[in-house]
Amino acid sequence: MATYSLSDIRDAAAKRYQGLEITNGDDKFVFQNLLQLPATQRREADKILNSADEAADTDSQIELVKNLLKAVEKNGRGQELLDLLEDSPANLMEVFHAWMEATQPGEA
Repeated sequence: MATYSLSDIRDAAAKRYQGLEITNGDDKFVFQNLLQLPATQRREADKILNSADEAADTDSQIELVKNLLKAVEKNGRGQELLDLLEDSPANLMEVFHAWMEATQPGEA
């Protein structure tokens, strides 16, 4: 029979459901996996994701991505990173795609 400690379970979950960390010098922004978000933030992110069908044009899709990244940033600093991206949709999408890739469950 396999035996796991709660610490083992927490470590495996942290590794499997990791987020994305973006650094800017000594500063860092942490974009969490949806499964690692507190319930309030997770509900907000779900609401944003569920509205994706309504984002028919490019500007609406860009706003949706901005709102999602603000919702999943661990320390409430998503807008700060968006400001650093200098309103560049291309840079925004790079962050979004990196987050999507980083938060896909992998092997623990």
